[in-house]
Amino acid sequence: MTPPPSPRFNLPLPQVKTSNPIATMTNLSTEDLKELLSLLRTSPSAPTNVDTPRIGSTNPTGAWTGFGADGKFGAPRSSNCMRAFRADPLKSHTALSSIETKCVTGLSEQTDLLFCMKDEPNAHKFVASIRALEEAFTLVGMEGVFAIIQSDGTALNMLREPGRLTSSIVDDWILALETGVPSFDPVSKLAKPKLPVCPYN
Repeated sequence: MTPPPSPRFNLPLPQVKTSNPIATMTNLSTEDLKELLSLLRTSPSAPTNVDTPRIGSTNPTGAWTGFGADGKFGAPRSSNCMRAFRADPLKSHTALSSIETKCVTGLSEQTDLLFCMKDEPNAHKFVASIRALEEAFTLVGMEGVFAIIQSDGTALNMLREPGRLTSSIVDDWILALETGVPSFDPVSKLAKPKLPVCPYN
């Protein structure tokens, strides 16, 4: 005589839930399907607000850094000065990738301008190298990082007055950039109250 089947074999199968839209597509009503398609067609909303840089400004396109084409934050020196966009995130990423490439490349193409010791053959090109470095930083809106605001409120441009630099001045400036520094007015040449850390520095 055959024993009866175990009760555990007669239990109903558990309902398996899935987050896969394809698996549940057959359960969608026409209205649900229309709503799903409209969501897929909708592009991500563009950010409307961007942080204002410590050295730089914002415009309808987004945020840019540097003293600007007029030296008074009127307009960016070039499109490579942009740091954030009021645009679709994917488009912003594409644009910033190009800008990042410009920033990282630096002076690699100017092989005749080299930093070297005074006893080396290209030592006479040191000043030319500093000038080229300043121009490269200006084109990508990074010159503001090199405009040191000292504790007494005076400004020191390390690219134009490298002879006045000391290791302690540079160390203090790096610390200030990481903890918050005075803002700087390029017109009056005066420091303003201390600002929070700038996300674009």
